[in-house]
Amino acid sequence: MRGLGSFQPQELNLIRKDGAKVPVMIAVSLLPGINGGSLGRLSVITDLSALKTLETGLREREAEAKAGNRAKSAFPGGHEP
Repeated sequence: MRGLGSFQPQELNLIRKDGAKVPVMIAVSLLPGINGGSLGRLSVITDLSALKTLETGLREREAEAKAGNRAKSAFPGGHEP
């Protein structure tokens, strides 16, 4: 980490004690101190488990919809009789 300021948030997986992976977003900012130094760091870790579950479900539904559209286009005129 160079200089003072904020750093790009990073997505990564943390490992729980039971071995399960937990997707998280980590954002770190340096807290400015006096005389241009650093007082410390502020870290925020956000659990992305629910978001990742929703994204997976959305991708699955999107694939199903595309497959349904391909099946419909197989009929003459592009739609069911």
